[in-house]
Amino acid sequence: MTEKTAKTATVPSTHAPSAKVAAPSSKSGKVISARRGRHSAYNYQFILDVGKTDRKSAESMLGKTVEWISPGKKHVSIKGKITRVHGGKGKVVAQFEKGLPGQSFGTSIAMA
Repeated sequence: MTEKTAKTATVPSTHAPSAKVAAPSSKSGKVISARRGRHSAYNYQFILDVGKTDRKSAESMLGKTVEWISPGKKHVSIKGKITRVHGGKGKVVAQFEKGLPGQSFGTSIAMA
């Protein structure tokens, strides 16, 4: 390895992906995936990780409102409501007023 390539390999990247911007809130969660089955997807329902570790503690989140804010210049806001628990590891399903874009997977959501 030459000295020139060693220098370029250790230079930290200053590019931060804009899709990972956290929504401004005291509580936040993360969009995991769209709720789907083998043959169909539910366009307005998404699986969220809200920081709970089991089904019982995730049930306390039912009925709470959530909001996804786009990281772009317009800061589009899409609101939803947690409707049910998904599985036994603390994930929840939220139904949004309109579908979230594919870029929202892995990004943060704000909880009210």
